[in-house]
Amino acid sequence: MKRFKKIVALVAAIALCVVPFFSASMTVKAEGPKTYSIDYVEELGQWRYQEGSWTDGNFHRELYYMYQDIKDGDIVVISGNKDFTLDLNVRLSNLTAHSCGTIVVNAKGIDQVYIMDHCTIAINGDVTYAEVYGSSKVNFNNNVGTLKILSEKEDLLHASINVLGTVDYLYGGGQNYMHFEHYNFQAGSLVISEGSVKTDESKYSKVPVATPAPSAPATGNSGEYDEVPKTADMHFNPLWLVGMAAICFVGAYKLREEK
Repeated sequence: MKRFKKIVALVAAIALCVVPFFSASMTVKAEGPKTYSIDYVEELGQWRYQEGSWTDGNFHRELYYMYQDIKDGDIVVISGNKDFTLDLNVRLSNLTAHSCGTIVVNAKGIDQVYIMDHCTIAINGDVTYAEVYGSSKVNFNNNVGTLKILSEKEDLLHASINVLGTVDYLYGGGQNYMHFEHYNFQAGSLVISEGSVKTDESKYSKVPVATPAPSAPATGNSGEYDEVPKTADMHFNPLWLVGMAAICFVGAYKLREEK
């Protein structure tokens, strides 16, 4: 009987030790995006990168290491007046280019693109949102969600842009007023030359196309999805362990009686 009591006490002790681990929430913290600033280093005759903002005189590395480390959601900033092709097998959260030569960027896709003044760039990969400034020349070779042609210093627009995919929304505006606002460009139709839209008006709409309202959720228990545990948020009921201990106790007692 003493041995049996020791076994029960051991089971109860284990239950009490395990309860805090399961009753506490499990939280997973996602690592934030990294910024890779790429510039041309004249002394080396190479394109190099720094993590974070580029600072002259700070340590920089070969692009080989960036290609190894970069992941979906990271940020790339390009400057340097030399021709350059950037091949990325990831989707970027942000691409910014300024004071650059002729640049080609290949990526799985990009959430936000900012092309500052005096850039010539071709982008391969769908783009969710893009802003083009000044007299930059840009080719978007896939679809663009929102495209804005902007001028920060004056009212006139000077950018030249071609889009080989579709464009959902186009906006052009200077410092004080809007030049144009158009919608739903057909694939391969958008051409902007020196800030002026050259696309045939039959290829796009000047008014937003109404989208059907989302259908109402199916009738029934609308709260059923609220019962689904959120990712990385698990709770374990301590009473389950108490019940397990009780089952162990009864089972051991029955076995002892049979013996």
